[in-house]
Amino acid sequence: MRYQIDRDTVTNVAKKALVMMSQREIPLYPENYIVWFDHCIGVNKDLNADIDRIMKEGGQFSEEVNIDLYRRHFGKDARLAPVQDAQREIQEILQNVLEEILRTQDLTSDYRDRLNVFMSKLGEARDLNDIHKVVSDLMLVTVEVIKASEDLKERLAETIIKSENLLIDLEKAQQEVLIDPLTLLNNRKAFDREIATYLKAFQEEGRSFSVVMMDIDFFKLFNDQHGHLLGDQILIFMGTHLPKELKGKDFVARYGGEEFVILLSGTALENACIVADNIRKSLANVQLKYVKTGQYLGKITISAGVSTVWEGDTVESLIKRADNSLYLAKQSGRNNVKSELELPPHNENPRIEASSVVEFLKP
Repeated sequence: MRYQIDRDTVTNVAKKALVMMSQREIPLYPENYIVWFDHCIGVNKDLNADIDRIMKEGGQFSEEVNIDLYRRHFGKDARLAPVQDAQREIQEILQNVLEEILRTQDLTSDYRDRLNVFMSKLGEARDLNDIHKVVSDLMLVTVEVIKASEDLKERLAETIIKSENLLIDLEKAQQEVLIDPLTLLNNRKAFDREIATYLKAFQEEGRSFSVVMMDIDFFKLFNDQHGHLLGDQILIFMGTHLPKELKGKDFVARYGGEEFVILLSGTALENACIVADNIRKSLANVQLKYVKTGQYLGKITISAGVSTVWEGDTVESLIKRADNSLYLAKQSGRNNVKSELELPPHNENPRIEASSVVEFLKP
């Protein structure tokens, strides 16, 4: 589980999160609940800072704001297929708690009638929007009953815990779709989503960022000489080493093969080159030794290319400049870092446009 806390604390935090969401009319989607549960725990300082800033500025927690909070702090796409798969179970959980409430003896006839209406609407709900509407109305008319009935509180707390466990399972399923199984870094799919989010933030809010593409030098030769199993060990090592060299807010992914890519938020080109070169130096200090034979296998060196976002950029143009810079670093002897400022004029770029030289012929 993501939250290493005891059951009583989970119960109290879950109830507090639901109340805060109700007060702010926040839709009870799984991703929204994860955001506010984490906020109520208070261990995610960056998330809390974002929410506190929005509150201080008097901002509204619209659907767009909540999705942005979730994407920044928990995932890439807040609406993957596992959420849809969980809808039926969430619906069943809510129906069960309604039945429990209806069995409470000290309900007024008006309240009982309204609960029966909620029960009917919940059974007819077709998607999470419908469920959210039922839950929002239910929370508004139930708040006084929750305060007055300790027994009801306990039943609701148990239901919340079950829902929280489900949401954590969903989050894990979402993450597995976006994780490279060998290095345990983000994969290409995760990177594609993240850089699109970065570019949108730049276009709408002016948040700058830089891209570092790096490649392990002579990796194919190493595989040919020592075998793919040892080559995989180098990739696994990169998966543990790269995050240690970066700040928590930076994004690193395995781009493919022996190539890795990093997104540096709020980092100018010059500083991004420094980050890339520090990584290069840290790897160059690592000696490879085959434990079984004691044989030294050399050092890990990388070549890296760096680009930064400019007005009018697309994802493709930004990646292309980083890739061209990487290729220039390889042409310059490898084990070095090149930035987009060092690229030759456009018509002399080291990378030739693939579309201009490749033709796909049908038989």
